Amino acid sequence: MELRVLGTMEVTVDGGLRVLGGQRQRGVLADLALNAGRVVVMSQLIDDLWAGSPPASAAHTVETYVSRLRRVLSTEDRPSVLGKGASGYVLNVGPEQVDALHFGVLADKGRAAFQRADAVAAKGFLSGALALWRGAALADVRDSAFAPVVAQRLETERLALFESLMDVRLSLGEHRELVSELERAVALDPYRERLHAQLMLALYRSGRQAAALAAFQHARARLADDLGIEPGRELRELERGILLQAPELDAPPSGPRRVALQAKPPSPDKQARGRRAMRRGRRAMRRGRRPFLDLVRALGPPPSGAWWPPVARRHWPSLPRPGCQCCPEARRRSERPPSEPAI
Repeated sequence: MELRVLGTMEVTVDGGLRVLGGQRQRGVLADLALNAGRVVVMSQLIDDLWAGSPPASAAHTVETYVSRLRRVLSTEDRPSVLGKGASGYVLNVGPEQVDALHFGVLADKGRAAFQRADAVAAKGFLSGALALWRGAALADVRDSAFAPVVAQRLETERLALFESLMDVRLSLGEHRELVSELERAVALDPYRERLHAQLMLALYRSGRQAAALAAFQHARARLADDLGIEPGRELRELERGILLQAPELDAPPSGPRRVALQAKPPSPDKQARGRRAMRRGRRAMRRGRRPFLDLVRALGPPPSGAWWPPVARRHWPSLPRPGCQCCPEARRRSERPPSEPAI
């Protein structure tokens, strides 16, 4: 079962649409769906439907609506999906079955992924959340008193999430693909400065500095003419950065992203071999420096980010290299006659 309120009110059961009845009846179902899993008391249902002027028979009317909705929502395996609580009614479905609640879950996951610098996962969650929308929320239940307020709240959340998705995609280097999409968004909502800033940044990163500055002037003129205000600090600072071609505005590097991998700790067997090698190195050190240096040289240079014997890592930079004259041992070796055997 799926209940959809991000658009016209729809209910699908086993893949088929159910007929929901009139607007007030759909309003009751929408109210219960938005509060899925929680008891909605009768007084709240009445207030949500009629605000401060309910009819005398409001309670009886709500009971009639609920009785009809039970028949609409009933299935063979779940005959009582719409239950009765102590003083109201509860819709026994999970948040993943109500698109508005699922939207909120995906939005939270997307923002959390972006905060931990996983832009690819964030893009998937945020795109999935926005894909749930089929039009204006609660479009066919606006006669219910609660619907306009809730629809406006959901629309505000949708716009904020769209802006978050634009930030994610800009961080992924998709500025060229975003220009037309952001131009449409700015045309639909010309007073959201964050959208103007994202459009300016996408134009600038696409090599269109003049167009980015023109977009700022257009936003400034629109805000001044319609609202009598100047653009905010963020938009003004972005314009200044574009004029100065600030390096921090450049697009992220293209191509495959490198992921920094933490070095894995050595296995117990490798640790044991390393300890034995270090004991041999210490014994060699007591007999003279050369055998120990040979051991260190045999181990090779310390690889970046990988485990390497600490003593060997410490002594590797001091080892003489071919042609090196920077340490006493190297100078002594270079001064020996060719016939002198190496020690």
